[in-house]
Amino acid sequence: MGVYSQLDGNGIGEENAWLACHVTLMTDGTFTVAVDYSAEYANIQTDNGTWTKGEDGSLALTGTRDFTALATDNGNGTVTYTMEVVNAETNITCEVSGTTAGNA
Repeated sequence: MGVYSQLDGNGIGEENAWLACHVTLMTDGTFTVAVDYSAEYANIQTDNGTWTKGEDGSLALTGTRDFTALATDNGNGTVTYTMEVVNAETNITCEVSGTTAGNA
C-alpha cells in the first residue's frame, strides 16, 4: 500500500495560517485527514474513510465526513487536486492541494 497523493495546506486567511492540514490518499482507496495545531500537537487525525475517482476526475472522499477534491489536468501528465477541509475543533477552513502523476 502506497501513497496515491498528498494534499497539504493551511488555514485560509492570515489569522488562520497557523493551522496546517494534510490529506493523504492511499493507493488502496483509503484516506486520512490530519492537522498540526503546533509542533507538539502535529499529525492529529481528524477524519478517515475511502475515496473514489469520478468520471470528471474529481475525487469523492467518504467517511467520518464527506469531501470533494477537484481535479485540474496540468497538461504535462500530472493532475493537481484541490479541496477545502473545515477543522471541527477550530472551525477554520483549510485549503489543501497536491499534484499527482496521472490523468484527471
